[in-house]
Amino acid sequence: MGSRRAWVIIGLLVLSLSTAFSFAQPTAQQIDDAVMQLGDPSPQVREQVAKLLLDAGDAADAALRAASRGDDPEVAARAREILRRAAPSPTASPAPETDAAARYRSAGIAARRRMVTELSNQREFASLARLWGVEADAQVRAAIFQELLKNPAASAGAFLADGNVATAELLLEAAVEGNAQDAAHSYAAYFLCRGKIDEALARWAARGGKQPPDPGAQEVLATLHRARGDSDAARKFAEAADDSALLDEVLLTAGDWPRLAAEMRRQVTTPRIARNLTPLAACDHFAGDEAAFAGDLAQITKLARVANDTHLAANTMLLCDRPDDALRLMTSVGLWGPAYEVLIARGQYDEAAALLAQHDADTTDDAAWLRCSAARAYAQLGEKKKCLGLIARVEKDNAAVGAPRIYAFLADAERAAGMEDKAWNHYFAAVSALPRRMDKRWYVGRAFSADEHEVDWADAWRIMTELTVTPRRQDFDQLRKAADGTLPLEELLKLTDTVDLSNDDVQAWSGVVWEAARRLRQAGQEDRAAALLEKSAQAAKSGDLYVRRGDLAAEKKDWPRAADCYERGWQKDRLKALPLYLQGWALQRGGRVAAGRERIELAHLLPLGDEPQRLELMKGLTSRGLDDAAAREADVLLRTGTSLSAAGEAASRVAAERAIRQGDFAAAYPMLQRLLLHFATGSLWLREEYSYLFLPNTTRRTHARALLAAGDLAGAKREMDACAELMPDEITTAIELIPDLEKHGYKQEADALFARALARQQALCERFPDSANHHNQLAWLAAECKRELDTALTHAKRAVELDPNHAAYIDTLAETYFQRGEIDEAVVQMKKCVALQPDVRRNRTQLAKYEAAKEKR
Repeated sequence: MGSRRAWVIIGLLVLSLSTAFSFAQPTAQQIDDAVMQLGDPSPQVREQVAKLLLDAGDAADAALRAASRGDDPEVAARAREILRRAAPSPTASPAPETDAAARYRSAGIAARRRMVTELSNQREFASLARLWGVEADAQVRAAIFQELLKNPAASAGAFLADGNVATAELLLEAAVEGNAQDAAHSYAAYFLCRGKIDEALARWAARGGKQPPDPGAQEVLATLHRARGDSDAARKFAEAADDSALLDEVLLTAGDWPRLAAEMRRQVTTPRIARNLTPLAACDHFAGDEAAFAGDLAQITKLARVANDTHLAANTMLLCDRPDDALRLMTSVGLWGPAYEVLIARGQYDEAAALLAQHDADTTDDAAWLRCSAARAYAQLGEKKKCLGLIARVEKDNAAVGAPRIYAFLADAERAAGMEDKAWNHYFAAVSALPRRMDKRWYVGRAFSADEHEVDWADAWRIMTELTVTPRRQDFDQLRKAADGTLPLEELLKLTDTVDLSNDDVQAWSGVVWEAARRLRQAGQEDRAAALLEKSAQAAKSGDLYVRRGDLAAEKKDWPRAADCYERGWQKDRLKALPLYLQGWALQRGGRVAAGRERIELAHLLPLGDEPQRLELMKGLTSRGLDDAAAREADVLLRTGTSLSAAGEAASRVAAERAIRQGDFAAAYPMLQRLLLHFATGSLWLREEYSYLFLPNTTRRTHARALLAAGDLAGAKREMDACAELMPDEITTAIELIPDLEKHGYKQEADALFARALARQQALCERFPDSANHHNQLAWLAAECKRELDTALTHAKRAVELDPNHAAYIDTLAETYFQRGEIDEAVVQMKKCVALQPDVRRNRTQLAKYEAAKEKR
């Protein structure tokens, strides 16, 4: 009886401890009690209190350190073990010495010099930084330092990762003194991230404004002032440096469109092709200089001769609110497919039909592209017979020609029509018809579209084809089935073993391993999934799979395990900031706030001026819902990076989205203008033609919200009217502006905006009664505006009836039920979305919202 009572008490103690500490930070008394229990005879109690103390983080540190020095050897040993497990690792523990470093230590001076040269040629700057730390010979040490100056971002990052801040700063100073390439960007990023821009400016202030000017010093000062946000000072020093590229960066960061246009016009005196003028046209448009803009368009039209140049010119006209000019240019040079898509996006259905009929007798590739574009539109409009007729015609006509581009467009149309098998046949036909050495990324990227699990299937295909001489159909089919989830699990597991993950340039293959692990987990085989990830993570050169393991632990809120996995991922490549940041995040969530903050700040600093590394960090944070952290990285890119780069485009997008979320539309507007300029340069292309209308529409809509917030109703109405002119069928303007109008007391204007939008959608549903998309649009408009909910329900049901497995349409039906107060039915429908797309975060978030409302009711 006594023994049984003892076990009951122990059981109650364990239960009370786990309950108390799983929801709240323990008190000092609870921590002291738990430390005493480390010597308990029961293994269960010891295990529970050890977990409690580990989860308590920094709060338990003092009590554990006191216990580790106490008289009870068992308690002291267990306290030391918990402290060891909880100890900070990234900044405190140096990277383990590699075999190469060990060989270097034992080699003679000549061999060491050869190793330095080899590592420099291989751009292994992290390894070089480590050798510099162990080298004793002054001359060799100086030679290594000179090699490190060739890449200041990676070299200084390696020193920072090892906790050697003083050397990192010394190297950055030496790099800017020696005018090393991109050194100023890393120097500015370093002081910006550390909050010490003014300190850096003070060091360099005396070197500015001298006669004759020191161009290197002017560049550093311009870059620092740009990072600080002082556009006037940055412009002054950029002009003194006589560096046109730097001046462009400064003016773009400031959003000074008139001066940027003037600078571009000065640089391009005799344009030879249209793309020389498209960025200038965008700047003149943003500056409001209509006369200059009209002149730009006239020159662009005259210079647009080759296909890509003409397409860029037309797209720039779309971006600058000149769709009619764009359509005239497109139709004059045979860009009939894109022209058709623009007409459909603008709601000009009769004009689109006329364009199609006009070229019915043509048999060129341009005519085939037009028919593919029309087939896709008919699929969206529910006109299945017309869609299938055009698909059959293009398939027949192209069979004899075998044009790869037409096969790709045909496959797009077949996918829109739900003909997945035929689509994949034609995607492969496009890829296999290309010359062996031709870049196939555009074609493969269309076949393997974006994946919600963040698997880069297009790059996985590139890796597969490098294993064979020519693309093989069986490989393509196998990867296609892996991507769409139909490849048998055991075959997918075999596929993961076909690539050696320790090789360079196979990082994307870790995504295939992740897909296999994900499917194992779905099948309830957690142990096999964990074993696969661990085995592959150990073999891989990158730390991606350890990061994935950390994500799984974070899902379960097992923060110590998550932190450990992220740490192991970081040790694979200590220049990668994402796993280090995530380790800090996991430590903070687990209660170790100070230790977590240290890692987060180091991760923020680590990329310095390396734009791809900071872009990777920003994207990784965004995909995990850490939006504020991602915006912080975007800010560094926008202040110190190359504005018209892929990283600059992504940073502008993140910054705009955050500003919109915060209701700061005035800040979002120039960010969206920067996005428009990115696509006017031709360095980046949008996949769908309608996006060249949607982006300026979004920009104007955001400007309308900014004007409304500033009390300028007339200006806001002008922007709303421009949105309606650009894309009369889109509903986002009404959804976003109606609450804003009501908030500022303009109920009559809000009612009128809703009435116009609803009438437009009703007319479309009458004209295209079998268009699930249009029925869904109407329902979403009404549900989001919380008006006409009976009408919304009718059309939401019709959309799902027409396309029962379309998650977005079911989502609309769920939201409609929710707005009507029919919460039980909203939960039922949202569970269907989760079943169709279990890994889409929005589905889980919406379901949680509905279930919480159900509980509250």
